[in-house]
Amino acid sequence: MNAPRKAEESLDEHQELRARLEEAEELLAAIRSGAVDALLVDGPEGPQVYTLQGADQTYRVFIETMNEGAATIGADGTIVYCNRRFAELAGAPLEQTLGQSLYDFVAEADAPRIAELLREHTDADGHAEISLGQAGRIVPVRLSTRPMPLLNGRLVCLVATDLRGEKLRERLAEQDRRKDEFLAMLGHELRNPLAIIHNLIQVLRQKSGDQQTVEMRDLIEEQTLHMARLLDDLLDVARLNTGKIRLEKGRLELGALLSGTAQAFRKDFAESGVSLDLDLPAVPVYLNADRTRLAQVLGNLLHNANKFTDRGGRVSLSLSADPDARTATVTVRDSGIGMDRETLQRVFETFSQADRSIARTRGGLGLGLALVKGLVDLHGGEVSVVSEGLDRGTIITIRLPMHEDGESHERRVASGEPERRTGLPTPSQRRARRVLIIDDNRNGALSTQLLVQLLGHVAEVAYDGPAALEKVAQYKPEVVLCDIGLPKMDGYEVARLLRQRADCRDALLVALSGYGMEEDKRRSREAGFDLHLVKPVHPDKLGEILASLR
Repeated sequence: MNAPRKAEESLDEHQELRARLEEAEELLAAIRSGAVDALLVDGPEGPQVYTLQGADQTYRVFIETMNEGAATIGADGTIVYCNRRFAELAGAPLEQTLGQSLYDFVAEADAPRIAELLREHTDADGHAEISLGQAGRIVPVRLSTRPMPLLNGRLVCLVATDLRGEKLRERLAEQDRRKDEFLAMLGHELRNPLAIIHNLIQVLRQKSGDQQTVEMRDLIEEQTLHMARLLDDLLDVARLNTGKIRLEKGRLELGALLSGTAQAFRKDFAESGVSLDLDLPAVPVYLNADRTRLAQVLGNLLHNANKFTDRGGRVSLSLSADPDARTATVTVRDSGIGMDRETLQRVFETFSQADRSIARTRGGLGLGLALVKGLVDLHGGEVSVVSEGLDRGTIITIRLPMHEDGESHERRVASGEPERRTGLPTPSQRRARRVLIIDDNRNGALSTQLLVQLLGHVAEVAYDGPAALEKVAQYKPEVVLCDIGLPKMDGYEVARLLRQRADCRDALLVALSGYGMEEDKRRSREAGFDLHLVKPVHPDKLGEILASLR
């Protein structure tokens, strides 16, 4: 019986050996074909992973050179493998990272999350944001994990993405948001007193006075308008830098715009003793552009040319067109203080000016050309500045894309006389309208009330939204001038509630506010306002609005 049993055992051993040989042959074939990247071998110290150099060489190059950290983690948290980038994020040399516990490089508060990833994700990917590092050097990272099941255990493949750049961008975005909020509040807070001063100046215009009083009143008005202009430039540059300016384009004739702008500055140039020449082509030049913003560009250029040209100097404003290139060219040439090479290199930078000792005597924030370039860029144009040096004058050239005119025989509509203040209309020139003024600034509300009354209309005042809603029932206003930053309920909510009332549904709702961002104007439209005016509002503008009612 022993012989048959031995024969049977020998046969079993032979079959087992043959099976293992076939398995080895299959493994060798798989290795040769590149289907196997590593071998897991049991040893006295537990399972060991042996990678095959030829099989994983391409992947190793990728892993060792990528910007993300990569690691293979055992079930107990041991770092079986990691690339150099992971070691950098962990804050330790590579040789001091391999074989260590991942928990040694994780903030204590994040340890439970790591344990969850290693314990629970047996067949699913995992994601977490943690802090990685040691010895006070902490790096925020995003972990992406994928389990890798093995014959008698499992590993977790981990990729760590450095979030410092993303966190920095988030902080910068938050700073930009706060800056926008600050600028909006700054505009509101500064425009309110400017509006009061401006309104009271118009009231003083109706009073008689000696020559000295008239001159002082005009000086106050001039400086108030100058402050308003500086504020507008500051806020507009901030809007440009954050992409908050939207153009309202339409077909316009550029020659007429140049002519009107030049006429508006004639008085300023005359007072400075600087000649202003205008050279326009015989044929009209059409653009698809924002009239208000281009007028702002031209105004800034003429203002700067006048400011930096001494008495007796000359400034020229010219327009030419190249129909073949579909380009209109505006040139402002002055005989002023000029620029050196260093100034030319930074001429379009915000708050950049010529020699500060000179600039300080002539005023300004150094925003004009930065604003000009930003607005021209929005129109798809370009700006260039040339100067041969100090005291050699400056040439500023703007090139803008022309619009298909379609009306080559249309004559230019040009201003024939300088633009002047028309003064307040008399009550007999206007049909009296019922105007409700809603403003929590009592001085602002009363000064606006005086101005409206001088325009020949009836005005009532409310200092907050609820008081205004109560007054509407008895007063039935035809026009509502409403501030936005009101207590209890803001101006947007007031407008929405007024639009729901039958006794105010057809009234003209005007947002009269220090808030002038594009977002503020959009919200005004959505709330139901017909117009959004930024303080201070010129009485002519307010008079035109009230007179336009039918």
